[in-house]
Amino acid sequence: MINRIVDNEFDQLLQHLGQNYSNCFYIYIDAITYGNTDPNVSFYRIGDEFKCVIMKYYDSIQIAGEVHSEDEANLLSFLKNEDVKMITGTKNTLTMLHNKMMSNGTHEYVEGMNYQYESYRIAKSPVKIERATKADARAIAELILSDQTFKNNYEIKTLEQQLSERIASAKGRSYVIKDAQKVIAHIATYAESEHVAVTSGMIVDKAYVNKGYSFYLESYIVNDLLGEGKKVFTQVFDKKRAKLLESLGATYCGDYAKLTRVN
Repeated sequence: MINRIVDNEFDQLLQHLGQNYSNCFYIYIDAITYGNTDPNVSFYRIGDEFKCVIMKYYDSIQIAGEVHSEDEANLLSFLKNEDVKMITGTKNTLTMLHNKMMSNGTHEYVEGMNYQYESYRIAKSPVKIERATKADARAIAELILSDQTFKNNYEIKTLEQQLSERIASAKGRSYVIKDAQKVIAHIATYAESEHVAVTSGMIVDKAYVNKGYSFYLESYIVNDLLGEGKKVFTQVFDKKRAKLLESLGATYCGDYAKLTRVN
């Protein structure tokens, strides 16, 4: 059975997730940041304990832990009733979902890797890097969705709302490079707490590639976060980028997978 996690169980949830969050950092950070009261975020558990936890965040679902065979039917039923665009979790769980529910072409399946930044080369940018404001959220969303990979993951209104909410509430930060007030490059923390952060949303306008902007942005935000004493994580899908991260001091934490609904 899948049950909504109630207020008097929330401390247990945080304690469980906090024991090993290197492969469930989004759920852990969002549980800390949003608690159990935000209307756009909800938490569930499979069974009586917290060995498998589900978080619904806007139009996406994340699953932390492995799903046992006896719980598969309950999870499949739960997901069929949820209108979500993206599901992430372990490779084992997502492979099962893909094979049993979403192998008819409705969803795209990809595998990725989790990394923790232990350090990152400090690089002085030749162009100004500035912290984005809420007014930049629409332009950032448009830039992100100019890339087909990201476009499959988000609706523009939802992404703009998420970016705007994070920026306004300081639950995340976005850094941008602009050219004549046009946002041409971006990176952000898509989840952030006092001690942990996850970087994502790195994108450069196609007209400005090969200028090193992604490297300068990543160096800026990672060193900013490490300097604040945070543990910093990211997720990657490309093996070349994984090797680059390792050469820059990142540590592999584990694999994960993602299912994205194809419109």
